Amino acid sequence: MQTKYNQPLNVLIILITFTLLWMSFLILCFIVILRHDNIIETYYHEDNYVKETSHHISYINDSNQAYSRFHSEYTIYRYSNSITYGHRPLILLWNTKSNNRTVICGNASCDITSQKSHALHAAAIMFNAQGLSSIKDLPNAKGNTQVWILLLLDAPQRFKSDLSFLGGLINWTSSYNDDVVVSDIAIPYGRYHMKVASLNMSLLSTETRTVGSLLYFKRRMVAWIVSECRLPRSQSEVINQLQKLIPVDVFGPCRSLDCGDQDRCLEMLRNHYKFYLAFEKVSCRNYITGEFWFVALQHDIIPIVMGLPREDYEKVAPPQSFIHIDDFQSISALAKYLYKVSNDINLYQSYFEWKRNGFVSFRNPWPVLGDAYWCDLCFKLHNKPKRRRIRWNIHEWWNYETQCGIYMVNQHHP
Repeated sequence: MQTKYNQPLNVLIILITFTLLWMSFLILCFIVILRHDNIIETYYHEDNYVKETSHHISYINDSNQAYSRFHSEYTIYRYSNSITYGHRPLILLWNTKSNNRTVICGNASCDITSQKSHALHAAAIMFNAQGLSSIKDLPNAKGNTQVWILLLLDAPQRFKSDLSFLGGLINWTSSYNDDVVVSDIAIPYGRYHMKVASLNMSLLSTETRTVGSLLYFKRRMVAWIVSECRLPRSQSEVINQLQKLIPVDVFGPCRSLDCGDQDRCLEMLRNHYKFYLAFEKVSCRNYITGEFWFVALQHDIIPIVMGLPREDYEKVAPPQSFIHIDDFQSISALAKYLYKVSNDINLYQSYFEWKRNGFVSFRNPWPVLGDAYWCDLCFKLHNKPKRRRIRWNIHEWWNYETQCGIYMVNQHHP
């Protein structure tokens, strides 16, 4: 028989039991979230080392123990490394040889090195994706405040290895694609910049008039420099049809024409040719390379583009600076338009009007890249949030299907 004292006690027991069950459920949910993709990214107190595997994590307080076990099974250890911003953050280029140097960017500055012995003290480690094939190509330890950066200089179609093994380890990415989903630090092959109003406008007009005067000396129509011996079938078909309608000179090691070294070829293009076939070797989202930026625009030639949608070029290129093959119903219509532009100095010059209001810049070869890029990275290191971004599944958005496949399916050839 229950007394008046037993009834509240039973209610209290029920409440405590329910509370414990609810807390257990929340803890279980928290653990499941942390173990997403079988990788755990977290922060630990000073002097603790953490061993990560695909199944569990465990604390390792002795660094010697951690490294001695490395030889028997490949794991990546977490360790505490605090970055003091009174000193210059160190950027380590993991799989690239480079001279030690310092970039000074106003109030911020950073050191750059390729000496792997500094890995434990680096604020950031940069990996060139082209040199990675498995997790064994990575360092065996990562600081809990250290940023790992994946550099993607080429299109996914050119990658030989699957990068899914990097999931959960990479914090920032840097690629030619300026989409924020893909790149934390964009590094396109070229950029168009608007000039400030204080610049000498008469000088800009002179630049445009110079391009117009070049037309009087340009006597050849279309050129293309090709390093590969085999071309994509779509490009070969366009070239074969176009050559029947208009003079097209193709230079390269497997061609009948040779223009010599790079400087001589570029000088020849600028002085003698009106148009350049800036066809991309692969068709991937925002993949617009030096064929367009450096060879054509830098050397006062109108680029004829193919492979990517017009919208991709319009997002980054100077306005009215190129001719897109998809704008024509046939190759014959394209050839007729090229003759029209060639014979009309005002129409030809209109493709260089952008020089009045802006200019183009070009990406230097890796690992030089240019101080502007390194300063962007340096500022980001000085102002990084306390909790780092984590790239969980790189292969999900950096692969042929998502970046290139849609263009191969929808590519139009007149």
